[in-house]
Amino acid sequence: RFHGPQNLAVDAAGNVYVADSDNQTIRRVTGAGAVSTLAGLVDAPGSTDSVGRENRFYFPQSVAVDAAGNLYVTSGTTIRRGRLAGPPVINVQPQGMSVVAGASAMMAVTAAGAPEPTYQWYRNGHTLGGATGNTLTIASAQAADAGDYTVVVTNSLGSVTSTKATLTVAAAPIPPAPAPASGGGGGAIEEWFLLALSLLGAARWLCGRRLVETGCWSARGATPGGGRGSTRVWSHSMLRLLLSAREAAGGARGHEGVTFRLSFFAAGRLGWPG
Repeated sequence: RFHGPQNLAVDAAGNVYVADSDNQTIRRVTGAGAVSTLAGLVDAPGSTDSVGRENRFYFPQSVAVDAAGNLYVTSGTTIRRGRLAGPPVINVQPQGMSVVAGASAMMAVTAAGAPEPTYQWYRNGHTLGGATGNTLTIASAQAADAGDYTVVVTNSLGSVTSTKATLTVAAAPIPPAPAPASGGGGGAIEEWFLLALSLLGAARWLCGRRLVETGCWSARGATPGGGRGSTRVWSHSMLRLLLSAREAAGGARGHEGVTFRLSFFAAGRLGWPG
């Protein structure tokens, strides 16, 4: 029943709002004629902002409604604005996404309700501690973060659960191996040649001391005829020595990590067979 109604307002849906002054309430009448109390409590005047019957008015005189559904009520010497209470409604669902491991991921939901709703996020049905906002941010997503995410939006008049949003976390790409350092300037001397020089130097040193008589080339010493002088001899065994050195170096080159440790002997000026 009404007691001293003072003013009316009609919204876009055809609902009628009544400032029921002596009852200290705001009433709503639907198009079908159903009457309900939206705010205030009969015979409980006051000035309190809250929800539904927890609101208090002091002989409300006028009421108005805007396109967004907000109600404006004159109460005593003040104008009060109220929003029609209702359970939460999700307007924008969270969206799934794919990220690379270590990248950030963010999901969001847009919801409305009166009173203001609260949020709780879940992964694969399990509560996520501290995830109580309308957005969920994972700073550095890992494989364990992959799964189906939902959010439950709640207020005192009800709750609603979002659709599932799937997060996929791909393995981070493996960086390419660094290119080997390139050598400087001209071509490198082959190992067999360096080894041959070392052997030649050693043989020259031994021949100079008459420790080796076969296979020596000497620019100073005894000639095959027993005389003294300068002779150039390139023996068959010395040629074999050079070829053996080249073959040894060539075979070793096929194994990584092989190091040649060469020693050079200075035994006078070297000459080459004419």
